[in-house]
Amino acid sequence: MPFAIEMFFDKEADLRIRQIWSKLANNKISSKMQVGGYRPHISLAVFEDYKQKEFDNMFKNFVQELPSLSLSLENIGIFPTDEGVVFLGVVITQELLSIHNNLHRMLSTLVSNSRQYYHPDKWIPHCTLAIDLKPNKLIEAVRLCSKENLPITLQIHQIGIVEVPIHKEILVENTK
Repeated sequence: MPFAIEMFFDKEADLRIRQIWSKLANNKISSKMQVGGYRPHISLAVFEDYKQKEFDNMFKNFVQELPSLSLSLENIGIFPTDEGVVFLGVVITQELLSIHNNLHRMLSTLVSNSRQYYHPDKWIPHCTLAIDLKPNKLIEAVRLCSKENLPITLQIHQIGIVEVPIHKEILVENTK
């Protein structure tokens, strides 16, 4: 099973994303984020395996050193791949890029098969709203989400290591 490192939001932003997920489910577009047990998040990395004992200690230290992080979700996007993903795009900040780059430096010796979509030179920071959509549902999802009042401003409150695709939290640490 793959693993991911995800940043989790404050309660208000978490609720706003969950409300969008509910609208998508109620309109029979997608309920995969809810059914999969996900929390609203931004993924920093996805990898196939890691040296848990070594990594967990480094991860805890990494999270403790992080500054407080505010982010903004300001646009709706899609990934034109077979995965059929609709997302809210994150406004990129220097702090976010620095955290991402530092994490990937740390990961380089402790994980195997890191997914390229999340590498520093390819990463598009986003909060997933729906996955596995057929083209007609992709269009419906974008239409529905375009009615949302953006931006959504948020604070990162936790960062965790999770097992995917069924969301299972392995280790979650609070941020400052």
